[in-house]
Amino acid sequence: MTGLNLGRLLFCACALATLVTSANAKNLLNARYGAAQVFTTTALVKIGTGSVGGPYIESFTAPKAETVMISFSAVCSTSGTTDQYTTVRILVDGLYIYPSNQQDDAFCSTAGATTATAGLDTHTVVTALSVTAGIHGIQVKVTPQNGGTSRIDNLSLLAWD
Repeated sequence: MTGLNLGRLLFCACALATLVTSANAKNLLNARYGAAQVFTTTALVKIGTGSVGGPYIESFTAPKAETVMISFSAVCSTSGTTDQYTTVRILVDGLYIYPSNQQDDAFCSTAGATTATAGLDTHTVVTALSVTAGIHGIQVKVTPQNGGTSRIDNLSLLAWD
């Protein structure tokens, strides 16, 4: 076997190992909520169909200390003047996680919308977080910035390892 062929074989073996390893990702949380939620002040998002009356918390279990991926996706709009926007902040075990730990991290903005149903678009935040083994609580907080009204609809909250 020549050096070039051996190099190709090693490259293919590494690529295959990467594909097999990444195919082992496990779903830790898959929560969805389809009803529209309207916010005029900071509040927690209703995440699952069973989360009536709060505290609007879901949980996932990490089988070991590891890095988990978290995704929040929703149809979002903000109504009001041109300087108003909506922030979405994800909390795990009561702590804000990056990038949603930045108060100015806009999820959606007015884009000229004059009502909470105008200018609807789907937006997503995906982030990674190192966690310890065990059960972890996860919440999502919405804040309409600079006044106005925020609308969140058809949301999904996912966690996987």
